[in-house]
Amino acid sequence: MLKILIVDDSTQIREDFKDLLKDFVELTVIEAEDGQIGLEVLKENKDTNLIISDIEMPIMDGFGFVEKVKLDEEVNNIPIIFYTTQMSPSYTKKARDLGVKMHLPKPFSDGKRMINILEKVLRAKLK
Repeated sequence: MLKILIVDDSTQIREDFKDLLKDFVELTVIEAEDGQIGLEVLKENKDTNLIISDIEMPIMDGFGFVEKVKLDEEVNNIPIIFYTTQMSPSYTKKARDLGVKMHLPKPFSDGKRMINILEKVLRAKLK
């Protein structure tokens, strides 16, 4: 069973991901509305296979979240994708420097392409 953590302050974005992934029976989607809650959820779900996070969120942003994840030896190997409206070169460089696997623009309109990206990062077929 694969587990994906979605960390985004937008309820709609989290719902969109759950809708996109609902047909994959071997997949569980867990969610958090900011980085601080994401860390709490991750403590209870150390078997998470992938994290998809926004950058700009209240309380703890995506960069702070990733920095904390990378310090935790139990979860620092989980691949992370930034999914954000912030696509500036400085954000992309900072994401790469933190070890983020991909930096994707919001919103996604091609569900099949998103599934292909997730499969590539997870190195697993979702169907």
